[in-house]
Amino acid sequence: MPRYTQALEAAITQQIASLRQQIDTIDNAPTAAPSAPDGVRRGSGTAGIPKPSEAAEEIIAALDQRISRLERVRDWIDEDHELATLIDTTIGNQVKKEMRRQRRFNVVLNVALLILGWLLSLLSTPDTLFTLIQQFVRR
Repeated sequence: MPRYTQALEAAITQQIASLRQQIDTIDNAPTAAPSAPDGVRRGSGTAGIPKPSEAAEEIIAALDQRISRLERVRDWIDEDHELATLIDTTIGNQVKKEMRRQRRFNVVLNVALLILGWLLSLLSTPDTLFTLIQQFVRR
């Protein structure tokens, strides 16, 4: 049975990296030049760097919260082997279910196309089919 938790952990790590990149982009976005000392970032040690707008701070806070949640989930998966087994089993069952559904669909589609091909072969030639369509349209 494939280990879906490894793929899940990799996806979480990739999502965390993406969110951190978004935070860096927002942090490094140009903002209006400060007109007063109040516009300078406090505690950064660099004078003249404008602090982010309130909207940017809210976005950064939301991204930080999402990163922290994703890290928690990743840690839970690493620490709790029963949770990892549950995730593997659940995802594995969903994959099997979708594969069965896809197999049934393919069988039905193949049978329908086989019947359609058989019916078309009864007409023998495209001219016969064209004649039948013309007769049908005239009625």
